[in-house]
Amino acid sequence: MDWIEEIVEKIRKKLLDASLKKSLAVYIAVAAAAVICLSVGTGMLCEGWRKLINMRYAPMDTAYEWEREAEEDMSRILVSGEYYSVMSGTDKSMYSVFWYIENWCVLFYSIGAIILVSWMFYRNKLEEPITIIQDGAMHVSRGELDFDCTYTALDEMGELCGAFDAMRRRLIDNYQTTWNLMEEQRCLNAAFAHDLRTPLTVIRGYTEFLRTYYPTGKVSEESLTEYLTLIDDQVIRLRDFSNTMKEINTMEELEPKLKKQDILALVKKLKETVLILDGMEGISFTFEHAVKEGKEVYADEAMIMEVAENLISNAMRYAKEHIELYADISEDGDYLQVYVQDDGPGFTREGLEKASKPYFGEKGKGGHFGIGLFICKVLCEKHRGRLDLSNSIEGGAICCASFYIS
Repeated sequence: MDWIEEIVEKIRKKLLDASLKKSLAVYIAVAAAAVICLSVGTGMLCEGWRKLINMRYAPMDTAYEWEREAEEDMSRILVSGEYYSVMSGTDKSMYSVFWYIENWCVLFYSIGAIILVSWMFYRNKLEEPITIIQDGAMHVSRGELDFDCTYTALDEMGELCGAFDAMRRRLIDNYQTTWNLMEEQRCLNAAFAHDLRTPLTVIRGYTEFLRTYYPTGKVSEESLTEYLTLIDDQVIRLRDFSNTMKEINTMEELEPKLKKQDILALVKKLKETVLILDGMEGISFTFEHAVKEGKEVYADEAMIMEVAENLISNAMRYAKEHIELYADISEDGDYLQVYVQDDGPGFTREGLEKASKPYFGEKGKGGHFGIGLFICKVLCEKHRGRLDLSNSIEGGAICCASFYIS
């Protein structure tokens, strides 16, 4: 009997995938045919029973006449041409019941068919998708989008559920986009706050130096002018950085502003920054380089300085007593490499993997945002370079920032 079940299943699947209009037409047609068949069958059955009752009161050869007479007066029945016999109460009641059933069965079957068709159509075509959409709407109203809204039928309700599920996925995408924008803005704000620290630290260092040594006469007028120029450079850098941050919405929008310049002059600026920080917070600095004179490159000086100062600032948080900086050109001559090494505890295994991701580590601790190395990584990549993190065999962390300069 498996073939019968297969046929029934195919019919059910076709009805499930058929449009609501076609499905309803099929249900009505089947119900109408059933009503007609049942009405005809019931009429024939009732008519047969009435004839059986009449046969008890009339011979077979006068059956037609006494049946006609009986319909006019169901209390009497023709027995012969002139004599009638009174029908018993039980037979009279049964005769009346069969007569009413025969004449009113069409109405009763029609009402039953309407109820049955309505119930089956709702159960087979509407109940499941309506339940799915109601549950989905409830989840959406609560802000929960991780739910299943799948309905496999190919009718209009299947299309409606598919559209609802597409709306759910679109909401997820919109929420994710909004969240990403908020994270980007948060990252940008943190980057702005973070990058103000180093120039301000440098300005503070120059100011303290002048406050300490200028009154004693140890700073000549020429040196004073030089230090004031350096302070002014940091102020200009802060102004330019502020203007840049106003013009962009995310860190990804930052682009290097390449200018032709002497690579040795750039390295000397790195050295000046290191010298002014030397001794601050009890940490000594050394700076070495292997950059030769006369090489002109295209680079974004502000971006390179920002990365170097961020690496120095990060190293100062962990160094015990000393930080070393080293700058050189890669063997192929295409990259400027800046190494910053401290004598601190170095990176943990997790730190080597995640330290350059935003908000890793001491997020919010001591005014730190856990974003310095992330900024360095982004800026290095914008300058077509990279940021590498490692630990020294002697202890301490090593950060290497490379910048494409050809």
